Amino acid sequence: MKKQQSICTPRKRAGSFSSLALTNPMLALLPYAGQESDPSRPRRKSMATPIEKNTFVKPIRQSFVKNPRLIPMTRLMLTLLSGWAGNGGAIETTTGIIAKHLGRCRRQVFRYLKDAVEEGYLYYNRTKDRMGRYTGIRVWLNFPAIRFNTSRKSKNQSKPAEKLAMTLKSETNGKLLYNKEVDADLWERLERFASSSGFTMPAPHPS
Repeated sequence: MKKQQSICTPRKRAGSFSSLALTNPMLALLPYAGQESDPSRPRRKSMATPIEKNTFVKPIRQSFVKNPRLIPMTRLMLTLLSGWAGNGGAIETTTGIIAKHLGRCRRQVFRYLKDAVEEGYLYYNRTKDRMGRYTGIRVWLNFPAIRFNTSRKSKNQSKPAEKLAMTLKSETNGKLLYNKEVDADLWERLERFASSSGFTMPAPHPS
């Protein structure tokens, strides 16, 4: 009677490579699991798609997208950071977090940061705690070079009707009669104020 072979521990042959996903079932849950099923496909096809969380990036400039001097992944990293920045300000994060969102390693993220600094799209420094240990990075983006400011209005753009300070003809009363009688008490007070200030008051007359 032949001994039954275990499923989780495949037999190793001399000079052959055994997949770790087969020896350890927990590794089958990794994003790269299933790559052995179709080795002809790129590794990125085996990664899990991101979950929709209603996050977005503000409009970016086409000059930034078309810049051939940037590494393609540097452009994606800057777009991601632009969405994290919101209305502006510094971004406090780590290279590990950026690498996780981009599906790259930390060494590649440092390469993208260097590329972005050389082209003038961002500036960053390393952050430390009170003990002097490095805790992450603080990033400042060059927003005018990346994003398009949609709040600016064209010179030929007209103002909304509710903001126009104008009086319609239908709101005026052409038969309104103004009181043309001279207020003696008011003129007496104005004369006393003018004499104390050194001014000369003109004679009152109805207009």
